[in-house]
Amino acid sequence: MTNTKLAILESGYASIRKIVRPAERRLALQDLQKEMKVSPTEFQKLIHELTIEADTTNDELGTFDQVMQADIEQEVLIDRLLMSGTVAMVASEVGCGKSSLFYQIMESVSTGNPLFGKLKVKKGKVLVIQVDESFINAKTKFKAMELKPDNNNVKFFWEWSPSQMPELEELIKSNNYDLVLMDSFGKLFGEAAGDMNNPECGFFMYELNSIAAKTGAAFFITHHLKKEQGKTNRKNEAPRIPTLGDFYGSNFVVAGVRDAWGLWQKGEDLDGTPMFGMKYLKDNSGLIEKGWVMNLDGCLESKRHSLSGGAGGLEEIDNRQNIKTKIHLLLKTATPEWLSSLELIKKLQECGFKSVEVNPKSVKKELLNLVNDAARSGIERRKVKTISKGRPKYEYRFIR
Repeated sequence: MTNTKLAILESGYASIRKIVRPAERRLALQDLQKEMKVSPTEFQKLIHELTIEADTTNDELGTFDQVMQADIEQEVLIDRLLMSGTVAMVASEVGCGKSSLFYQIMESVSTGNPLFGKLKVKKGKVLVIQVDESFINAKTKFKAMELKPDNNNVKFFWEWSPSQMPELEELIKSNNYDLVLMDSFGKLFGEAAGDMNNPECGFFMYELNSIAAKTGAAFFITHHLKKEQGKTNRKNEAPRIPTLGDFYGSNFVVAGVRDAWGLWQKGEDLDGTPMFGMKYLKDNSGLIEKGWVMNLDGCLESKRHSLSGGAGGLEEIDNRQNIKTKIHLLLKTATPEWLSSLELIKKLQECGFKSVEVNPKSVKKELLNLVNDAARSGIERRKVKTISKGRPKYEYRFIR
């Protein structure tokens, strides 16, 4: 009986995958589920198992050498914000300008111009899947923001459903999209699952991660916070800083995201300018330290975000970039000498970098960024032999 059911499942699913129209494909899946006489949840799990069985990744990347020799290098798409080949998410309450932030990101990546005029960006092609607002509302926002993306590098979808996942993967591959912006998770996947707490949402996250890994594209998805979050944000009460536990829906959603940001309005400046914080809550890509907050100012007239001053804003990012540049120059000048992080800190302080940011944590973070980007930076590291046990110590040098 088990073999008969498995044969029905395999042949049925193989035929369904060949169906071109997503709506027809979904109807066929519903018919197959009824024929199998299992619940929708169990049917989804069976399809998940079939997908894993059919995946060739374990064969193609089953050894250490295969992984190391594969052309699967990651790179930073937007400095301190987005990494290629990953699924990232930003969640906030309504009214924090998530869509506007996405349009600014779309503009920067399509043109290669720095985000907020400061964060370095790799120029690339962008696919925007926008179902949270209509094209009419979007056009009004485009005009207010005075957006000027590279039209040749941007494609919009105003209607989309998770049943089109196979088409999405092929579209990314055939058009070499570097970034996929999705607004919003609840609208795109929650309605399809029927309930944001449904394990099916976890299956969608698995599929997105699989597509990101196979194509090298970065996914950035907007999301909402739990309703309890809004209740604490009344007048005269301090705004609540988002945590991963505040992300709406199943734990499968947060578990499937590689990088997560929480966006909230901190208050208003004296002139009424809204001030926002964007906190790095999940740091799988190591873009910056977990818990770091990027401080942004909103503009009521243009709907744009900009970096504020001080910590988490222009001065700190400038300082961090200057430290990275100076470290690179110090190592380049010292070629072929090897230098430790402590020696580099001392040299930085001698050069006049007295800021609190010149500390072991910040310097080691920038050194890791340089090593990860060795193809362009030319920086390598080696482990230093010590008699003491504990964390390994490293030295660095410029090699080209």
